[in-house]
Amino acid sequence: MALYFAASRRRDGPARVYAYDLGMVGAEGAMIDAGSPDFPNPFEFGGEIGAFASVVISKRMAEQEGVFTIQGDPLRDIHLAAASRLHRPDIDSGERTEILIDLFRLGICASTLFRDLRGLAETLRRVHEEYVPALSEEGVAQERSLAGASPLSGSKTNR
Repeated sequence: MALYFAASRRRDGPARVYAYDLGMVGAEGAMIDAGSPDFPNPFEFGGEIGAFASVVISKRMAEQEGVFTIQGDPLRDIHLAAASRLHRPDIDSGERTEILIDLFRLGICASTLFRDLRGLAETLRRVHEEYVPALSEEGVAQERSLAGASPLSGSKTNR
C-alpha cells in the first residue's frame, strides 16, 4: 500500500518508501492487536518497534487493511531503532507509471483502496491515460522487434 501511495503522487524528484522487516510471515508475536485486553493503551508499548493492527475507525481504513509501526520511544531516531531492518527504497519519477501498472496487475489500485466514486474515477483515469498507452507502446515495440525493425528508426535490419 505504501508503494502505491509513493508512486501515485505527482511530484518532482524521487519518492521514498519506508518498510520495516518484521521477520517471517506468520511468526508468533509479530502483530500487536489494538483490540486485545493485553494492549489497552498504545502509549504503554515498551518494545523497540512493533507492528500495530489499529482499531478500525472508518470504512476506508477497514478496506485498506493497513498495518502500522509503533515505537516504544517515539523520540528515538527510527534509523537507529530499526537498524538493518529498515529499508528505504527510492522511486524515481520515471519508474512510477511502470510500478503503478504492476500494482494494477496485482489488484492494487485506487478503486480497491478507496471503494467510492473518487477511487473508481481515479482508476479509470489511470487505465485510460497511462496503462493502456503504455501497453500500446510495448505492443508496437514488440511488433517492430518481431518484424526485425529497429524501434528507433522503423527500418528493417540487414542480417
